[in-house]
Amino acid sequence: MSMISKTMLLFIFLQFITNIQGQNTCRFAELFTIDNLVNNRNDAIHRFKMHMCLWEGKFGYGVGYNHETGITFDGHKIDYTTGDLHENLQYWTAASKEALHVNILSLYLMDNVYARQFFRNATQDEIVNILEKKIDSYDDFHRRYPGFGGFLPWFAANGSAMNLLNGWESKVPGLDNGQLVWSIKILIETLKNKKLFALADKYQRRIDLMTQTAIPVFYEA
Repeated sequence: MSMISKTMLLFIFLQFITNIQGQNTCRFAELFTIDNLVNNRNDAIHRFKMHMCLWEGKFGYGVGYNHETGITFDGHKIDYTTGDLHENLQYWTAASKEALHVNILSLYLMDNVYARQFFRNATQDEIVNILEKKIDSYDDFHRRYPGFGGFLPWFAANGSAMNLLNGWESKVPGLDNGQLVWSIKILIETLKNKKLFALADKYQRRIDLMTQTAIPVFYEA
């Protein structure tokens, strides 16, 4: 092989390494090797989680929730080649999606490094603002649809308020709401630890309501 050919191969290899190390796409798995996971496992897992939370956060803290109401969306279509958004927002959601959102918000307030990566090192005031909007939206939905007893059906999350979906006017999913109950319980304790007592009280009132209505809503004697 000529010196020119070797030089060209070296150039291509270095370009490949540079692109991998400085990549700006969500395809970060190629940054890791089996050797990383075997010989430097804890560091590799940490770095993997940081990459994952960075890119998940671009959805979850970007287009994945309604910034006006603080409520999650089910999802959003993307172009798998370019990563660009398609127009068809999956505007519906349920208590299970809300539970995940409440969990990651709680983790941020616990100073979790991965949650902070997810929220791009947002300020605590920004996180609290989401939680304020969320509980206000829950309360507004309950005022308009008290028959759900504080629990959430599948519902439409687009626009300026939570609204009913066809087929869910008179039923709620038990599993999803169970997840949300435990997420809110964790959130309440986290808010108290941060001395955010007024906000903790708002979420506690939601738990009190769900406790009072759980049997009539879910138990069929």
